[in-house]
Amino acid sequence: MRMRTAYALVALLICCGAARAEVAVSFPLEGHYRPGRYMPVHISASGNDTVMLHGNGSVPTEVSWTGRFDAVVPWLAVVLLRDPGWWSSASGEHSLDIPLKPLADDEQLVALAGDDGSAARALFPGKSVILIALDGSGALLAPAAAWEALDGVVLDAAAAERLKPAQIATLLAAGTLIAVRSDPRPDQTWPWERREAYWVLQHETVGPASPIAADAYLPTYDWQRGWPAGFRRQVLVAAILFSILALGITLWRSRYMLIAFAALSVIAVVGFAWWYRRQSPVLDMTANIWVRDASLAQRDHWKWESAMRPVERSSPSTLLTRPVFASMRQIEQTHLRLVWSAPEESRFSYHLDPSASLAFLNRSVWPSGETPSVEPGTPRLTEFVRQLYLGEGERMIGQVRVLESQGSEMTVLVERIRKR
Repeated sequence: MRMRTAYALVALLICCGAARAEVAVSFPLEGHYRPGRYMPVHISASGNDTVMLHGNGSVPTEVSWTGRFDAVVPWLAVVLLRDPGWWSSASGEHSLDIPLKPLADDEQLVALAGDDGSAARALFPGKSVILIALDGSGALLAPAAAWEALDGVVLDAAAAERLKPAQIATLLAAGTLIAVRSDPRPDQTWPWERREAYWVLQHETVGPASPIAADAYLPTYDWQRGWPAGFRRQVLVAAILFSILALGITLWRSRYMLIAFAALSVIAVVGFAWWYRRQSPVLDMTANIWVRDASLAQRDHWKWESAMRPVERSSPSTLLTRPVFASMRQIEQTHLRLVWSAPEESRFSYHLDPSASLAFLNRSVWPSGETPSVEPGTPRLTEFVRQLYLGEGERMIGQVRVLESQGSEMTVLVERIRKR
């Protein structure tokens, strides 16, 4: 009997060991990162596990899987990182195998794919260029948002063909220079410029470059954080209806009047509680800023959320989306983290206290189209745009109605007149 028990325990331990995930965490950019931007982290694992990338000064990234997992995920370093590491539900806390190295202002991080980089340094005059060779065996620069830390990408013609338009749009939104060593023009969609041996595509981004921007909350200062007018009207109608019914019952000369009044009150309280719980406690506000010149248009979609009562929330993370904070305290107050599963399914998860706000910025860059008709600007956004978007060479010219997938949407138009 004892031998059977021992065999059973050994078999159980073997099974548990086989089910335990084997996780490898590495950094394709050799530990280089730029504060304020995402960095790519490669996770390779088997089994079932959850991994959390964390560190003081970052937005944690949480990844869960069942079976085999082998992918690059984004990790946002908001400021200089302190005590970075990763945690596994199966094996606990781990330190990083290599030290993380923040980039200085005069350093440019450039990735190479199919090009030796011999002429790439000339694309960044006056800068100290750090060249990193990419592993060409897997998906190239996917997901593109994870590679936001790159200042440049230098490719040969074959590697450039592997980039999808959405990847190019995301890299341009990150301010990354894309250079292709090729004789023919890479495509006819984007405004490529010839520089020596390369075709070059670059966009100088406008607007906040850091996740810390207190002025990003200017539109929320006059935000009416009470329940919406529609909700208040419904409450008023319900109160009037209750008063009419209650008055009618009190005029009923019957010994059952008190019972009927009590029943009406109970039904009203239970019904209101049920209806109240079904109302969303979240208030949201959106704004779109469109910065365009003769060749490229930068589209910034802003979303602010606030809550009437404590609530757990999630928001999609698509293309180049990141939270924008008024201060570092918001990361701790909201318990914000990026929950990563796939680029199309990933989301930010966070907590909102009553009257607290949180902002998200989604940025993309596409070729400029025709100029639509312009309407007067919105007073609420004027100071917001002036503080975050208008520099020497930019001017706000009003609002335009842009056709989106779910209808038309008003967008503030900023025109760049700076010569490239």
